[in-house]
Amino acid sequence: MMGVEESAPPGGEAEGTSVVRYKTYPIKPMPLEEAIHQMELLYHDFFLFMNSDADSYDVLYRRRDGDYGLSSPSTYNHYSWLLSWFGLLLLPRLRKG
Repeated sequence: MMGVEESAPPGGEAEGTSVVRYKTYPIKPMPLEEAIHQMELLYHDFFLFMNSDADSYDVLYRRRDGDYGLSSPSTYNHYSWLLSWFGLLLLPRLRKG
């Protein structure tokens, strides 16, 4: 994927887990339909994107039933919303090894 940079993860490790890969990439504003298409092209189960329709950072995710879900932050606390998503989506994957 163009514009993706991989490096050693910054900072330390959480107890019992370690971050083994760290990526940075540009986030391009796009409508929901394009985000679904991008997620499918990447074969990912979730996709963080700048929703151009709502002017917010949203997480698109694949539900267990095969449909999609969309999570949007409340207007007052974007930072906590992002932290909760990264915790829910990434930590279980890190524990699998």
